Amino acid sequence: MEISQRENGVSSEVQISGRIDAAEAERFELELTRAEARAPETLAVDLSDVDHLDSSGLAVLVRAWRRTSAAGIRFTLVLPSDEQAQRIFTLTGFDTVFDISEPSRRH
Repeated sequence: MEISQRENGVSSEVQISGRIDAAEAERFELELTRAEARAPETLAVDLSDVDHLDSSGLAVLVRAWRRTSAAGIRFTLVLPSDEQAQRIFTLTGFDTVFDISEPSRRH
């Protein structure tokens, strides 16, 4: 799993690529918590380059969504481009719960 972060003053974006599974869940949560600590107006999590996401990764996202909601931070999510990785959102119904946004434009 690779993680990068960038900020533009009012928003923070966390971009993840690779696998998010039980082995990476703790590190993934730590990175999201760091981004939340900056108190952005919006926290965008870009999963477009994720090729595997299991229930532990989904649980990290749910906890981050709850924390940011309680703190008044808008939490947006870009779903994985990979259909198999996207499937967990459909099966659990979280594709209708999360605020889904379009992928950011890369340079």
